[in-house]
Amino acid sequence: MKKYDLVVVIPVYDEEEIIKEVIQDWLNELKRHNITFLLYVIDDGSKDNTPLILQKISSNNENLEIMLKHNEGHGLTILQGYKKWCNEADYIFQVDSDNEIKANFFSDFWRMKSDLVIGIRVGRKQSFFRKILTKGSLLLGKILKQKQTIKDLNCPYRLYKTQTFCKIFDKVIDNTFAPNVILSMIAQKLNLKVENIPVKYEYRTTGVDSINKYKAIKIAFIAFIDVIKNLQRFKNV
Repeated sequence: MKKYDLVVVIPVYDEEEIIKEVIQDWLNELKRHNITFLLYVIDDGSKDNTPLILQKISSNNENLEIMLKHNEGHGLTILQGYKKWCNEADYIFQVDSDNEIKANFFSDFWRMKSDLVIGIRVGRKQSFFRKILTKGSLLLGKILKQKQTIKDLNCPYRLYKTQTFCKIFDKVIDNTFAPNVILSMIAQKLNLKVENIPVKYEYRTTGVDSINKYKAIKIAFIAFIDVIKNLQRFKNV
């Protein structure tokens, strides 16, 4: 029997203005469900006061575990969380720490409990460069002749059934830049049971969106190479 019904993986970088509110919202939401759970919050080398805030609020909360590490990027950070906890929980949920998608949508996801339950961000007006990344991911799926069962491949609001995904997590390359995109494509390739659920997207009121045109081009190139390398590992599955 696994230790937790659910582990929530939350990557954090420079979110001192909002992180306390985000964590409290998630604690309040999950306590409503009468489940054993853990919030696993990974600080990816924040340069502001985020680590101090996290240490303070975790000192007397058994449902909260904090990991502090040097900066390695969003993708590598969440993949570490997936691999660390997949054998300790029946489900893993991933959400970002910017509060752009609120905790109150979780109930709809928990009710489904498919292999993968993934959000479709509603009301999101992307920058030109983020649109390139999003459209590029969908186009790559079509080029690879994948069945398009997932509407928002990189949505950072998703529930994984570990019975299905533990072996998949292990096969994903450790330094993969955008593992959520990879995992979405693998779910499509393997014809896993997937549910798409609309979630309201609200623009961040704190922090900074770090994607600019030069970074977007670099990300698109790296993500493309990562997809090819990772899907090769599932070629004969």
